[in-house]
Amino acid sequence: MEENIYYLDVVGYKDYLQRISALEEELKSFLATRSTEAKDILLDEHYSSATSCDLVRREKLILDNLQDLRKKRDRIKIIEKHGEDTRVDIGDRLLLEIMFPSHDVEEMETELTATIGTLHNEDKISINSPLGRALYNQVIGGIYTYQVGERKMSVHIKQKLLTEDKPVERK
Repeated sequence: MEENIYYLDVVGYKDYLQRISALEEELKSFLATRSTEAKDILLDEHYSSATSCDLVRREKLILDNLQDLRKKRDRIKIIEKHGEDTRVDIGDRLLLEIMFPSHDVEEMETELTATIGTLHNEDKISINSPLGRALYNQVIGGIYTYQVGERKMSVHIKQKLLTEDKPVERK
């Protein structure tokens, strides 16, 4: 998979569009109230320069997030489940063994999702993350390498779990 392409399923794409819409609404709301707050800063000696800096930082954060999502729009590719039982697919729950360069091994259960951005659920991995790219469409049972920054790691795809399965006894 190319690193410049962002892979999303239909659900991930709808989520992506909703995030853009939410940021646009947040920016509109912010801009509507900013001028009033700016006047208060100028007229009220109790407002500090830190307050005005906070306003600028807040606006910059919203604009940066919105710009980042808009830049990715042209590099999105919608993918569908391939449906092969022997390969990792979107939505699959997996039992993995992560092998770190220090010879530490960590076993984890996760679900592969097709989203962009930070996942707030630790039980899920985005296909657009280094680990997600290493897992997608790979054979169950195989060992694959991936890199995060300068660290190279390996992942063993131990098994595909049914969504209602509980993890097997862990080491």
